[in-house]
Amino acid sequence: MNDHTGSPAYDVGFSLSALLALEKILTRDEEFAVICGEYLQQLLGILLVGKGGILIYDPADNRLKLQVQSGINQKNFHLEMNQDTFETMLLLADQFYRFDNPPAQLAQFISQNREALTQIDAHIWVPLWMKNSLFGFLSLGKKFQDKVYSERDMKILEISAHTLALAFHNQIMLEGMKKQHRDHTL
Repeated sequence: MNDHTGSPAYDVGFSLSALLALEKILTRDEEFAVICGEYLQQLLGILLVGKGGILIYDPADNRLKLQVQSGINQKNFHLEMNQDTFETMLLLADQFYRFDNPPAQLAQFISQNREALTQIDAHIWVPLWMKNSLFGFLSLGKKFQDKVYSERDMKILEISAHTLALAFHNQIMLEGMKKQHRDHTL
């Protein structure tokens, strides 16, 4: 029996099937928080990461709130953000943040919030953004056995974050249409 794991064809096939499985989760008709939780679980399994969460930006409170989590025991977790930090994060939204080597513009924010970030085992943050809107971040811990995130892992993260951001965008649009419909029918 020949083992092809590690070959380029296997990696591409695995990556495509993993992304298809994630896409199927997002197209189900269930409560959005449940869908996000299952999406996170599937993604962590694909990447062999034990801990992670989805942090959502709440513009009314200028906070990042932990919407769903896996492997983290944090209730009511949030990070305060001022407008300058948020705008900086939006400008850097096409980058991943590694907390052991953050972008210079975010070093102060990370330094001030290191204890909170340690509580959620933040190792990498992947921005969830679309059309100049930052919805939040996908926060991931270290990989099992302290392995390094591979190039394939980073590509899966990039595609997953874009897909999840699209789902957030669509959810916001859907909620807006539902509200307009309720207001119109009253």
